Amino acid sequence: STFVQILDRAGNRVAGSDQRPGGEYYPSHLWKPGELIQDTHRFTVPADLAAGTYQFYVGMYVYPSMERLGDAKLGFVGVKTRIETQAHVPPHVTDYVFGDKIRLIGYELRKEGQSLLLTLEWQALREMELDYTTFVHLLDNAGEFVSQADSQPLGGTYPTSIWDRGEVIMDAYRLPIDLETPAGRYHLAMGLYRLETMERLPAFDAAGRSLGDEIELQIVEWP
Repeated sequence: STFVQILDRAGNRVAGSDQRPGGEYYPSHLWKPGELIQDTHRFTVPADLAAGTYQFYVGMYVYPSMERLGDAKLGFVGVKTRIETQAHVPPHVTDYVFGDKIRLIGYELRKEGQSLLLTLEWQALREMELDYTTFVHLLDNAGEFVSQADSQPLGGTYPTSIWDRGEVIMDAYRLPIDLETPAGRYHLAMGLYRLETMERLPAFDAAGRSLGDEIELQIVEWP
């Protein structure tokens, strides 16, 4: 038998489906080596399931002993009660595109104690199969790191693979600044990459001109 499961962050099953692939007339003991079997599961997510990100697993087991032959995590499923598609009006409006997938609509930057808080406003240009990680770098004039932050959106709880086309996402990053950092002008740069390969998405401006694989948002005066 095969199963499809949606699990919450604690690993509890919240929805899923179990069935015998091939049905009664073509059970697995009749399958031939190398044969491909299509196994379609249909199930309903409970109407009262809390909005959020859920893990998506599939696997196979022996019935009726329930001995599991293995499972695989395919990624995440987003459960949403509402999809935000209306852009806000951030203090800094931008129009940068990463790949052909994600637009940076704008951002807000403010100082909070001994750190910088950067809030990015994204818009998904299309649905994506992959999860991308954001990097934010604060650099001195020699290109040396002063501070950095790397994370998938919303602290890893809202990966790009569950974004819907046209959806707008607010995403915050904190950059701690060392007490020994001298006063001066620093460069705030950012971009997106795949964690598995470290390959960055190419960046383009509103006219489609290439900006390399990162963009400089602004010069930061510190403190």
